Formats: sequence, structure tokens, C-alpha cells
Amino acid sequence: MKFVKITINQVVFKLLLTFAHQISTLISIPLLASVVSSLEFGKVAMCLILLQISWFISEWGVPNYSIELLSKGSKKKDKKDFLQTIIAFKLICFITLSFVYLLLIKYVFVDLNYLYFGYI
Repeated sequence: MKFVKITINQVVFKLLLTFAHQISTLISIPLLASVVSSLEFGKVAMCLILLQISWFISEWGVPNYSIELLSKGSKKKDKKDFLQTIIAFKLICFITLSFVYLLLIKYVFVDLNYLYFGYI
């Protein structure tokens, strides 16, 4: 019984984050589709796809590795260093992917406005 409780405690925050993300997407897309034209909605959808790709890349393998590492009972300093590394990794991913998206918007998706990507 204790194992089940520990497992639920470890998973519940990730589930809440994923649930909030899915619900916000399910609510915002129909509202957005009813307000803007189909051409503008296509532009916004391209931005959403780019953001989903970046979310996928930034989360790739990090939760599994962090659960494994943090569950070993390592020292507090090791955990702190690991969390700082993860935060730095996510910041580097954010900056790199933002730069790539700016280049894509500038040269590939010419009709896409920077404001759409910025608002999303």
C-alpha cells in the first residue's frame, strides 16, 4: 500500500500539468477557430505545432532520468546540482529553439507574423 501511495505522489504533479495543458488546448482551439478566419487559424496552428515540437524536445528523457537519479537517495548537494543542470538545459533549449523558430518564420514561413508566435 505504501508503494502505491509513493507512486501516486510522484506522478500526480506531472498528470496535473499534462491535464491542464490538454484542457487549455481543447478550450482555446474552438474559441480561436470561431473568432478568426481560416487563413489566420492556419497560421496560429503552425505556431502551435512548433511549440509542441519544442515541448517534446525539451521533455525528451528528462523525467525518466530525473526520477531514477533523485530516487537513489543521493546527497542534497547532488540533487541541487542536478536540478540546476536541468534548469540550464531547459533554458538553453528555449533559447536555441526560439532562435530556430525566428529563422523559420523569417525564411520559411514568410506569411507567418512574429506576433502570433509571441502571443502563443
